[in-house]
Amino acid sequence: MSTSSTAPERKKIPKTSFIVCILIGLILFAASGIFNIRLKEYKKTLIELDAVVTKVDKDVYVSYYYNTDDYTNIPISMMNKPSVGDTIRIYIDKEDYFAASSDDTALYMIKSLFIVGCVFFGCGAICLIIRRIICGKSNPILDAGKFIYADVDEVIQDSHSYSIRCHYSDFNGKKRQDYVLGNISTNPAAYLAANQKKIKLYIKGKNYRKYYFDESILKL
Repeated sequence: MSTSSTAPERKKIPKTSFIVCILIGLILFAASGIFNIRLKEYKKTLIELDAVVTKVDKDVYVSYYYNTDDYTNIPISMMNKPSVGDTIRIYIDKEDYFAASSDDTALYMIKSLFIVGCVFFGCGAICLIIRRIICGKSNPILDAGKFIYADVDEVIQDSHSYSIRCHYSDFNGKKRQDYVLGNISTNPAAYLAANQKKIKLYIKGKNYRKYYFDESILKL
């Protein structure tokens, strides 16, 4: 009997989208780490000091003292606006002491990338776990759905289980593959009677030695 590529009727949930979510999460983790390293390297080229907030508008205005001079109402951009009178950490250019900045915006971006990465990675991982619980362990041979009907030669009954000796012939009997299916808990007599002593085996492509026997077919 010829092989068939008809897929078995099993409940399947595609996992590609879940894997993509995990990969996106890992990419965002890596991006946040790279940006954090670059920010630390960049801050080494600046002068770090404390400043007092004097005004909060579209920008934050600060005053600070450096190298015997006072610098007042210098604007800097910040995502999280402080209150007037707060002391905050700023960075000034070594060549231009009036050029002040804060790492607030960069840190906000780094934290956002990390949090979004956690969401993508967590959702993908949780969905894969749920898929595993619902579908059980994936079997690539069974999932491929290619099967043959092997001729049963003998059924051996032990005290608590059955074994089936069978074979499959291909190319007009020139190629024969023998199988021994052991530890079967269901009596195969009814199935074999209904299927002319032939039993369904899932195979891996054209490799008849790579096979899988789904015992559940005996209960149908």
